[in-house]
Amino acid sequence: MGENIEAIKRKAYFLEVVNDFSSRLLHVNTVDGAVWAITKYAVSRLSYADCVVYLVDSSGEFLIQKAAYGPKNEGDFDIKNPLKLRVGQGICGHVAITGVSECVNDTSNDPRYTVDDSVRLSEIAVPILSQGKVIGVIDSEHPDKNFYSSQDIEILETVAAMVSVKIDQALALERLANHKDELEKQVEASTRELQETIEELRASHAQIEQRNKEKETLLREIHHRVKNNLQLVTSLLNLHANRLAKEEERFVFRDCQSRIKSMSAVHEQLYQKGNLSKIDVKEYIEEICKELFFSYRSEEVIKLRLNLDKYHFDIEKSIPFGLILNELIVNVLKHAFPSSHGGIVSIGLKELSDSIELSISDDGVGFDATGQYTTMGLDLVDTLVSQVDGECTIVSGEWGTKCNVVFPK
Repeated sequence: MGENIEAIKRKAYFLEVVNDFSSRLLHVNTVDGAVWAITKYAVSRLSYADCVVYLVDSSGEFLIQKAAYGPKNEGDFDIKNPLKLRVGQGICGHVAITGVSECVNDTSNDPRYTVDDSVRLSEIAVPILSQGKVIGVIDSEHPDKNFYSSQDIEILETVAAMVSVKIDQALALERLANHKDELEKQVEASTRELQETIEELRASHAQIEQRNKEKETLLREIHHRVKNNLQLVTSLLNLHANRLAKEEERFVFRDCQSRIKSMSAVHEQLYQKGNLSKIDVKEYIEEICKELFFSYRSEEVIKLRLNLDKYHFDIEKSIPFGLILNELIVNVLKHAFPSSHGGIVSIGLKELSDSIELSISDDGVGFDATGQYTTMGLDLVDTLVSQVDGECTIVSGEWGTKCNVVFPK
């Protein structure tokens, strides 16, 4: 009866130890903390002479002493001469292979027994299992034979099960921390690479901007020189025209001058404006009209009406457009109005859904279509209109003349 009471008391004490151990284990977050909790908060209260906790290393070939109680524990978290056992060596190593707890009552009769710091006659070894695999062993020895009982196995297995869960949690946290560190390193590396790339792009962008400025300056200079050269050609033509006695011959030179001036106006606008790729058509038309009306001395007797939509051409389309406009206006100024007869010239530019329409009309005397279509100016118009894939229609009568040129955008 007395023995049963003692057994009940011991079991109650074991439960108290386990309960206290579990509450302390809740605050542990590392593998080292978990194995040292076994010796500090459980074994230290079980009247054991010593206890060592082994963990299997990463290779799976060795058991490494990670925590100790008793003679092997020199300080708070220090182990005296930590032992490294090969899995399968000694009683502890055998348990690491089988995964089954063992209680040896007399080590002197067990050839597997391996001496650590001193010879002891009782040994108990309990595996720490994780997902059916041994990850460590709790091993305790005592100088007396038959010291450990089934209750010791039971409590150590309980402790081992609790520690296994905590170790799994700690390893998971460690993996997460390592993964986080790795991600942070990758992010830092990527950020550095991105910053380097941004700096390279900035430097490249600055170089491109500098080169673009140089190219723009060069292009402006080219347009300026082309314009000056065209003006020089115009002046030379003017010198030759002044030497001619016949008015008809001077008109030929004047027509050539007007054509050159229409081309010169393109280069002048490209030189003066900030955009070197587009021509403002409205300003272009106004400039050509101003030059032609002045050249043919028509400002006083012929009134000009403009109705122009805002639109832009590239330089390739601007040159033929300007020549078309030049020829049609010259034709009006030369033929629509007798010298003593004034009138109105209307010029319109309209942007349609998929095309541009240029219209030039006058209220002059009209003309005989069969005769006028043989002139060089209108032949040139037909050629230039075909270059821009357009269509030209001219109608004339006693009310005047109207010309429409339609070409795709």
